[in-house]
Amino acid sequence: MNHIKDIEQRETIEWSNTWWEKANDVKQKRIALLGDSVTRGFRSKLNNRLEGRYVVDICASSSQITDLLLWKQYKFFFECSELKYSQVFLHAGGHHGHDIQRCLDEEYSDFFRMSYKKILDLVCENCSDIAVLSYTPSVKKENLSEWDTLRNKELEARNKIVYDIAKEYGIPYIDIWNPFLTGNFVYRDFIHFGDDGNEFIAEQCLSHINMKEKKE
Repeated sequence: MNHIKDIEQRETIEWSNTWWEKANDVKQKRIALLGDSVTRGFRSKLNNRLEGRYVVDICASSSQITDLLLWKQYKFFFECSELKYSQVFLHAGGHHGHDIQRCLDEEYSDFFRMSYKKILDLVCENCSDIAVLSYTPSVKKENLSEWDTLRNKELEARNKIVYDIAKEYGIPYIDIWNPFLTGNFVYRDFIHFGDDGNEFIAEQCLSHINMKEKKE
């Protein structure tokens, strides 16, 4: 993918948010979250639940997973400090690009898959313990109590790709999609939710961390 194509798919405003908790403490055990604004919503919840055991850092971005810019941001995140991670949760590629891209299209689906693998390979170079999180469903902008069928078809297609890649790499896949569909979580807007949804995702991550520790 050339640089011009990258620029064409970017949003009017692109943003990134990198957060290092207790940044001067290189001995502190750490968890990293890689994702977007949805991921950013549950970082503090997970950080609070892990107090005394781990701190939770994050690299969140609006960049689409098919944009090389995202890979560069993650590379910067891992390379610009001496901090190391006990575990990384990858939650990238879900909630941007719905309006102009369709993973139901075979050609774009293959491109999304290739781009996701490129990101995952970078993460694997920097941490041996990785889990991927499914995306969360979207509601309609004009009615937050009704699912957005069009966007959710796209998200389901992306979830299927991510699930298949996780299986191929032998990496745990944490399904938060179906619990949101069957739950009664409050949405703040068409993508983001309130404390109940963020607490739920944090709990799923915590359960995974606890399960891994019991096996060690």
